[in-house]
Amino acid sequence: MRKIIYLCSHISPLVRVQYRMKNTRVAPFLKTTAVVTALTVIERLLGFFYRIALSKKLGEELLGVYQVSFSVFGVFLTLGMGGLPITVSRFISRFKAENNPQKQNETLSAGFLIAFLCSFLPALGFWLFGRFFTTLLPDERCLPTLNILLVGAIFSSLFAVLRGRQWGNKKFLAPSLFELLEQSVLVLSGILFLSLDSNVPLLERVAWANVLSYAVAFFVALGFSIFEKNGFGSPLPLAKELFRSSLPITAVRIFSSLLVSAVAVLLPLMLVQSGTSNTDAIKLYGVLTGMVLPVLFIPATLIGSLSLVLSPQLSEDFYKKNTVRLKRNIHRGLTLSVLLSGLLIPLVFVLGEDVGNLLFSSATAGEMVKNGSPILLPMSLSMISTSIMNALGNQKLSLKYYLFGAVTLIASIVFLSSPLGAYSYLVGMGANFSLTAVCNLVFLWKNRLVSSGFFKKLSLVCALVLPVALSGQFLKAICVQTLGAYFSIALIGLEITGFALALWFFTQKSPNRRKKL
Repeated sequence: MRKIIYLCSHISPLVRVQYRMKNTRVAPFLKTTAVVTALTVIERLLGFFYRIALSKKLGEELLGVYQVSFSVFGVFLTLGMGGLPITVSRFISRFKAENNPQKQNETLSAGFLIAFLCSFLPALGFWLFGRFFTTLLPDERCLPTLNILLVGAIFSSLFAVLRGRQWGNKKFLAPSLFELLEQSVLVLSGILFLSLDSNVPLLERVAWANVLSYAVAFFVALGFSIFEKNGFGSPLPLAKELFRSSLPITAVRIFSSLLVSAVAVLLPLMLVQSGTSNTDAIKLYGVLTGMVLPVLFIPATLIGSLSLVLSPQLSEDFYKKNTVRLKRNIHRGLTLSVLLSGLLIPLVFVLGEDVGNLLFSSATAGEMVKNGSPILLPMSLSMISTSIMNALGNQKLSLKYYLFGAVTLIASIVFLSSPLGAYSYLVGMGANFSLTAVCNLVFLWKNRLVSSGFFKKLSLVCALVLPVALSGQFLKAICVQTLGAYFSIALIGLEITGFALALWFFTQKSPNRRKKL
């Protein structure tokens, strides 16, 4: 008996760690997140390089016009789908927990009805009366581009409902593949249309490529849903409840789209008032939205994948009142977001100028990417915490917090455009994300859904970001002179990533955790 006790007391800690890992849900969660993230990264990379091709084919001015058109189109797209995907997902999760397949079918049908009406009717109104609002647009070429894009809003809104059903059933692979297909069709058709010898304006060709990609994704997803034998029910029993539940999230997204559209009009206007020519103002807006933001929003791709996997599980745990797992998943999502942004900020800060010159041949874009790197942390926290709030049914609070942040963005553009120029947009975005993240985290803290351990990790990452970035900057100054630009970029990237990962690894070691093992 003593020998048995002796052996048990000397079991390797590694064995006990392995036992704990095998009896947790961490591995499936990370595996699903990794698969979705990989597909999303491929999709965004396609879009990223397509945007580079557009910038070179269209030029800064036409790219600016296209970005303005697309930002206004975003308002109509939000009217069509808004909060439907997340709300449909939450309804499916609820009825799945209640083992009620009929209600799941009714949810899908109600979603289709709402999506069609909310996308077709506004589009019809613009097709009939849009010419009376051309004075609100900074360039007359926006109108025909918008008229074409609105056809795609209908297909995209219906496709969003199908995605929501898949998410609610915790099926993430198929929707991710459909989105990858959509992006692939966009890239291929866009390049093909732009290379054709035609009298059709370049902007209209790009718009038709978007419409084609939305249509293909919808019909393929619909065919897959029929193949899976997903049924349809009457849309009427749940239409009102589904619409009402989606309104707060839809309102947030409508305000977000309106905010983007307002910025598209307001920022060039304020730049012109501060002494910039109208052409240069449009170019600066094109550089910001077509070159700088796609780089700065790289974490959004990964955070979006994390939120996609996390939200249905949070909703299920919330309705089943599984508080222990709910808190664990919230902590996991927030921690991964902080880690991701902590790794990327030094990389973007050190290599931002090189990325701008290498990808866009624009020194202005590179400088803005570097100087905008600090917004990555509040952006990541704002995105993941808002997804958590929505999954827990706090959409109205999310709307209120979003509006608080939106006011800071508009105020920054209005009052800071003269001294800061186009940087007023980046400063406003940083303030917007920071305020939203703080409000969300305070709410979660007050409801005991976030522990003090997370805030300690957040503080530690904030403290480590600056020395890691400065070490990379120092290494860059040494290496570029001796090793050349490309080799130096690769070496610096590896150095910063390795240093940050090592620091994070050692800071995660907890004496209490080691004792438990």
